[in-house]
Amino acid sequence: IASGNRAAGTMALNLMTGPGTKTATLGNADGLTTFNVLAVANLNASQNSNTNINTGTSTGTVAIGNSLATAITLDAVAFSIDGTANSNVTVTGAGADLTLSSALGSVLVSSTENAALAIYLHANGGVTETIDLHADQGTAVSSVNVHSDVGGITIAGGLGTSNAINLEANTAGGGIDIDSSTGGFDVLTTGAISLDASIASNLKVTGAAVDLTLSSAVGSVVIT
Repeated sequence: IASGNRAAGTMALNLMTGPGTKTATLGNADGLTTFNVLAVANLNASQNSNTNINTGTSTGTVAIGNSLATAITLDAVAFSIDGTANSNVTVTGAGADLTLSSALGSVLVSSTENAALAIYLHANGGVTETIDLHADQGTAVSSVNVHSDVGGITIAGGLGTSNAINLEANTAGGGIDIDSSTGGFDVLTTGAISLDASIASNLKVTGAAVDLTLSSAVGSVVIT
């Protein structure tokens, strides 16, 4: 249909136009028919109709794009990507970033797997890599909140220096508040401990027969 070359002008091919309900079937149920569309293809352009691909009970694979495709754009009021097997979203190339963004909403990352590393954030690019959790405008005490409902929280630093783990409150008026229940507060180190302050300070225990002990096993205790 409409084969051959056209020296000039345009050509139009209309199938099943006009009002009324119509069904057009291309190919056979054996799935051995191949259709090649070698042109700019518009599906439902400016037409308020649904577009369905591989719906129903089809088990076929849907492939969109290839390694040479310049870009693939998905725009919609809402969209859903669902899978029932291992899946991935990957970008490859130096400086090729992957951005997950919500302009006026939230970004939620959730896992229900009962296993270690149920959620895993991993940077493995080189010695200058960093991972940054940044709350830009929050002013609440819990602006950045790390909590476990029934488990513990472990922070481990692998740097072999005296500042392998840093807790900083450098803004004027900022402080660090540590509260614990009857489990206590335990600090154990094979190095030195230094507590320094520039204003009046205290170290106090409260309660009958609740003693405060300053002890040096084989050295001195110096109080000035």
